[in-house]
Amino acid sequence: MQIITVLFFFVLISCRMFSQEGSSIKITVFQPGGLKTEDTLKPPPSTNLVKWNYCVLSRGVFLMNYEFVLNKKFTVEAGAGLTYRDFIYESVKNEFLQEYKKPKINFAVEGAIRFYAKDHYHFEGVYLSPGISYRKYSFDKQEELYGNGNYAGYSYTFYPGYSFVDMQFKFGYQYESWWIDGVTTDFYIGCAYRNATSKYYEVASLNNNSTVISPVTKKESFPQILFGFKLGVML
Repeated sequence: MQIITVLFFFVLISCRMFSQEGSSIKITVFQPGGLKTEDTLKPPPSTNLVKWNYCVLSRGVFLMNYEFVLNKKFTVEAGAGLTYRDFIYESVKNEFLQEYKKPKINFAVEGAIRFYAKDHYHFEGVYLSPGISYRKYSFDKQEELYGNGNYAGYSYTFYPGYSFVDMQFKFGYQYESWWIDGVTTDFYIGCAYRNATSKYYEVASLNNNSTVISPVTKKESFPQILFGFKLGVML
């Protein structure tokens, strides 16, 4: 009796494990004259996925993504979030902004098409994804730093900051967690071509030992390497 009980629980656990892998369960029905095998239906695939791109926190962005199904191989991914300050960009590309104070909360948006190499089931598989992204960062007028008559050329209507428009191409792999149903991990690498617009004060010294500033708007383009993770929940 104990052996039969152990075997019964082993069969139940095995069926549960195989069902979580997304494969159909084979049920064998014993009938006179032979065996008849029937397949149970798979659960319906998820068509909506909400994700958090926590890796871009290092670039001063809190970004959420929403992915939905178009057909068996294509999905659409849209994103929106809030920006604070990109210290990496300021230290590498625009050191003029590092001393600026009082950054403002701004916004970020992005959109992309995903092509899965195989028919995706629950948004799983290898994918290619072209897309576009926009992020905006800005500061207060910097009156404490340059205003109050400290520097000639200060403007009360000029707000320093910067914005990015990125043309992106990603290669990634997304899969469902084996221990929590409906939770996904999305890993990607890729490249982007960034168009950056920076607004800042340029400082100049005159012959009479006085210092003046002038508002400057600078535009530049350069490549970017993309790398990140996203955590998602299926709806």
